[in-house]
Amino acid sequence: MVNRLKETGELFEVSLSTMWAQGRFKHIAEFVEKAREFGFTQMEAHSSLSRKMLDELIDTSVPISSVHSPCPKSLSSNGVTVSSLSLSSTKEIERREAINSTERT
Repeated sequence: MVNRLKETGELFEVSLSTMWAQGRFKHIAEFVEKAREFGFTQMEAHSSLSRKMLDELIDTSVPISSVHSPCPKSLSSNGVTVSSLSLSSTKEIERREAINSTERT
């Protein structure tokens, strides 16, 4: 479904983050279907997606307008989620791991 602005008739695209899917849907395809019902035309891949969920999102063929880094969700070498690492950390090991994860995104 393509949305139209009522006043001008111009086409527009709007994205919904997969963050909204957390705890609401068992499968990402169900989330994409509901998002389309609401009029969303694209999705944002949030850093909370597992590898499996990201693969499911890609399989839906819905356009992905942006990717929240790091994506997919993974654990760092010290067992915390990579998204909690700082790209500007003064600790070389943490900063390097954050950079590597962002580059993989």
